[in-house]
Amino acid sequence: MVELKSNERSEAIELIKESQRLFEKNDFVFKEASGEQSLGKNGNNDKRASTLFPDVLYYVDEFQTQVALGWELKMPDTDIDDKELYSNAVDKADRLKTNVFVLWNFKEVLVYYRDENEWKLSKRWTDLIDNQSREDVIQNRTSWKKILLEVVIHLNNLFRETIVHSVPVLSSTENLAIDISEKFSVELADFYQKEGNRKFLIEIKRWYDNELMEFSSNDSKNVSDGTKYQLFAKNVLLSWINRITFANLLRSTHNSMFKALDTLLTKSDFKEVQSAFNEATAISDFYTIIHCDDNETKLSSAAISVIQEYASFLNGKNFENLEHDEFRNTLEKIIHVSKRELMGLFTTPEKLAKIIVYSTIENLNSDIIDPCVGSGTIASEVLEVIKQSKGVEYAHNHVWAADKYKLPLQVANISLSSKDSLNLVNLVFQKDLLSQKVNDIISITDPKTGEISNRKLPEFDYVISNLPFIRSERTAGDDLERKKMDEINQYLKEKQIKPLGEKKDWYQYGIIGIERILKDSGKLAVITSNSWLKTKSKSNYVETLFSLFNIKKVIISSNGRWFDNADVVTVILIAEKTRNPSNNKIQFIKLKTDIHTMDNNDIEKLSESLLLDEEESTFYDIATYSKTEIEEYIQSGLSLNILFHNIKWFKDIESVTIPMRKVFVANRGIKSGNDKFFYDISSEEKIEPEFIAPLLMNSKKIKGFFATPDSNAFFVDKTLEELRKENKSGAVNYINKFTDKQTKSQQSYLHWYQLPKGKPADFVTTLNPDKRLFWSRVPSDLLINQRLTTFKLIDDKENKELVHALLNTYFSQFMIEATGFGRGLGALDTTKDGILDSVMLNYTLLSTDDKKDIVEIWKNLSKKDVPDIMEQLRDEQWLEFNKVVLEKFNKKMLLPKIIESLSQSVNSRSNQRG
Repeated sequence: MVELKSNERSEAIELIKESQRLFEKNDFVFKEASGEQSLGKNGNNDKRASTLFPDVLYYVDEFQTQVALGWELKMPDTDIDDKELYSNAVDKADRLKTNVFVLWNFKEVLVYYRDENEWKLSKRWTDLIDNQSREDVIQNRTSWKKILLEVVIHLNNLFRETIVHSVPVLSSTENLAIDISEKFSVELADFYQKEGNRKFLIEIKRWYDNELMEFSSNDSKNVSDGTKYQLFAKNVLLSWINRITFANLLRSTHNSMFKALDTLLTKSDFKEVQSAFNEATAISDFYTIIHCDDNETKLSSAAISVIQEYASFLNGKNFENLEHDEFRNTLEKIIHVSKRELMGLFTTPEKLAKIIVYSTIENLNSDIIDPCVGSGTIASEVLEVIKQSKGVEYAHNHVWAADKYKLPLQVANISLSSKDSLNLVNLVFQKDLLSQKVNDIISITDPKTGEISNRKLPEFDYVISNLPFIRSERTAGDDLERKKMDEINQYLKEKQIKPLGEKKDWYQYGIIGIERILKDSGKLAVITSNSWLKTKSKSNYVETLFSLFNIKKVIISSNGRWFDNADVVTVILIAEKTRNPSNNKIQFIKLKTDIHTMDNNDIEKLSESLLLDEEESTFYDIATYSKTEIEEYIQSGLSLNILFHNIKWFKDIESVTIPMRKVFVANRGIKSGNDKFFYDISSEEKIEPEFIAPLLMNSKKIKGFFATPDSNAFFVDKTLEELRKENKSGAVNYINKFTDKQTKSQQSYLHWYQLPKGKPADFVTTLNPDKRLFWSRVPSDLLINQRLTTFKLIDDKENKELVHALLNTYFSQFMIEATGFGRGLGALDTTKDGILDSVMLNYTLLSTDDKKDIVEIWKNLSKKDVPDIMEQLRDEQWLEFNKVVLEKFNKKMLLPKIIESLSQSVNSRSNQRG
């Protein structure tokens, strides 16, 4: 334990003693003074410069639970106006959330107070004591003690006049946890690397790749090892903060916690500390919070110091009389830090958790589980709703939570704890969803008796969860996870249901895992990616859902994202397990208000309306379809994403449509294998013009309805030998320049320098449109990059102008929108096959005169630049064009409905930008 320097430390103790004497002798607001929490970080000359706490703390209560202010102490040889002294005092006051601090060097005194966000000097005592050296301080104690009384009186007045106020000790836990995890994780990560334990470093990287990646959208390959080490260090430090905080809240009623904390403060060997905490878990139900792993004892001396310093700060504080709300607020604060620092973007917002819980649970006499509990937000809401009606003991015996990893379980277990439940079980256990089965034996420690009871995992009435979004690419190389996914597919085969493909994301397997632990007629309510809404005419995940569930509701936001992560748009799926699927009605619901702006009263009203299946609400729009209708829409190429926008009118137009597959052959543009070699060739290369071909690289640069080149490409159909013979030196020199820079893709070509030939095309459209939905004509000699999809008429004799016109009607724009699903940045995700599976207006039904009329109007319109779709839907010329087209098909009455559905879908997608 790093101490104050001998005479400095002794005078600090004298100041604390004298302060305490003044408090006892007078009726000040201050009741207790303490110090000696300060422990330095390695590498500092002044070992107190980077400590967490002031040298001396004043409290307004004898239990030391309300902090009044802190003091920074120096000897006379340090200038009272020293910038570092002031800066340290401000940092510590901010950390503790206090509003006043004292700078004291036994010669001069400064008192600062916080006025809103600014620190102001309240009073200064200058050169009142003739102390010039450290030795003078000891000799002049009587003098500085007189000044101390003046300072305390001044401080008392500041509190009495409510210029400043005290703060609860526990209110600083969040700031302290942030400071410790951020400032000390760098040093601890550096310690890991310097230790040179390669096995341990590999374990850290695997921890990141497996456990932490569940809460991250980053590709692990793009994250440096140093970052992984630091995040693991943060995890270790936060685990200790959570452990210490929770143990302090329990120590008055759990002697084992008191003993563990005492061991932490008195022993330097953290193996002993680990043993003490693990003994405490043996007689309590807080294994995932208190239990200490071996890797959490691999600590630098600086990390040990800061952990002990935090424990020392809480030591001796009496939390026995904490109100329930303050107890819960403390836990929520340390949970928040773990969520922010480690679990990041994928933790469930509290308001979203309330909506999914309160709109799902009907019967309060139920067993409920969150099998991917994460930070515990959903499970905590479940516990709360059951507790309100059935009481705290019933709730703790019927609400379960599980997760694959320890990190979320520690946070979740804390989240499920409250002051009135510390002697009740938390049914929290570590097991991944795909391994959870009914009648699994789960060992739970009874905190009342310390005895272990084995409970069977029941069939659940409700399973409510925010399922991890783990892309198929991440599970492809995980043999253990793939084995569990294969077991899910075997389960489907036994039920004579088509197995899931390898490209299905993990959450789609997770839903099947949930079905296995649900009772018949039990309800599933999950937050998932919207990717399952993308359908194909031949094979769809929704067919699997239809085989196992009666889907009740699918809910999206049409106003803002639920999660900050820009890459994923989420939906809520609510479904009922069934052995006999019916042609039930399914509600597709759009929430019209950003839930983050709603107050709790409105969240409650929204949830109740959803639970009651109310068709009309100020909070949402609803469209209802039967299972049969949905299957018919899918066969017409529509994705489920469009069903939120009331497309009942679609049946009335189907009779005048034709499948795109009967009209077109579709291909992706050319994949070069090496864009740097093949594309955007500079004139400085002096390549012969005959080998430079026009290229369309990107739809964003297409301005009109007739595509023109936006780049060029190196294109040769001769061999290098032939080029040499023909003396084509420009091409030869260019090829030689890249001989040693071939990509793997190029090496698979017959001749690595020959660009693959593209398929002939008549039209192009983009696979990821945003604000513009359009089709462009392309000249026959234009090379087209893979970012675009090309379409060639099967019958080359068809009227291309007419087809082009019909492809750019509102209906065809609706079909582009309807075949895809929205991404987090607002763009639409479509596929070549998805567009081919759709339909267009059937031009073969038109008379010769009708065709001429449409083409005549189109000739003028097609000269315009491609507009943003929302502008296009309001443009008079475009409106008139679409009226004429639909009138030719006797469907003019459908125009307002087409416009409404299309505009709603585009707006909803665009609003996901956040």
